[in-house]
Amino acid sequence: MSPRPPLPLGTWGKIRRQRVASGRWHATARYRDTDGVTRAVEAWGDTGAAAERALVTMLKDRQAPTKSEITQSMRLSELGALWFAEIESNGRAGRRMIDG
Repeated sequence: MSPRPPLPLGTWGKIRRQRVASGRWHATARYRDTDGVTRAVEAWGDTGAAAERALVTMLKDRQAPTKSEITQSMRLSELGALWFAEIESNGRAGRRMIDG
């Protein structure tokens, strides 16, 4: 018997629902992020269906975890400023005058 293949990137496994002592519902699933790491994710709701809907919405909107300052909504000018600050701090760039 061969091992189960990993989830494809950006997908989730079986969603499980459980009613907890407070009466609320808890939905969980395993999600394979685009960095290749599979993580447990969860959502809550007043009913099992509501918890599952909340989880599916969260999974569809999930973005790869990152420690970067760069975001999808960042303007190109902001990205350029970050890039230039990084290369200046590494000593790889400097301001130069061009003879004309």
